[in-house]
Amino acid sequence: MMGTFPIISTGDATADDILRAHDAVLRAMPSAADRAMELAAVIQRQESTIDALMVAGQHEARRTHELVAGRLRLWLRHARSADLDALGQDIIEGRRQSA
Repeated sequence: MMGTFPIISTGDATADDILRAHDAVLRAMPSAADRAMELAAVIQRQESTIDALMVAGQHEARRTHELVAGRLRLWLRHARSADLDALGQDIIEGRRQSA
């Protein structure tokens, strides 16, 4: 099932819709490395959005984007582990926990 990520309900319908949209984009990408790069960029945008929503006092919207960002971080770990070069870099940099 390369290119697809599990969309387990977050309990927030808007967050789930956002995740389904991201999954559709990622599914069309040819490699795990491409998916990892896209996910990293999307996570950065989500974090910027979260910061802006916090400043604006929009707590419910911020919570939705935090749920999305959290799930995207899990997907990024999955995508990076599917790419042997990225996995090797993670091991070298100590980002991967040992079993």
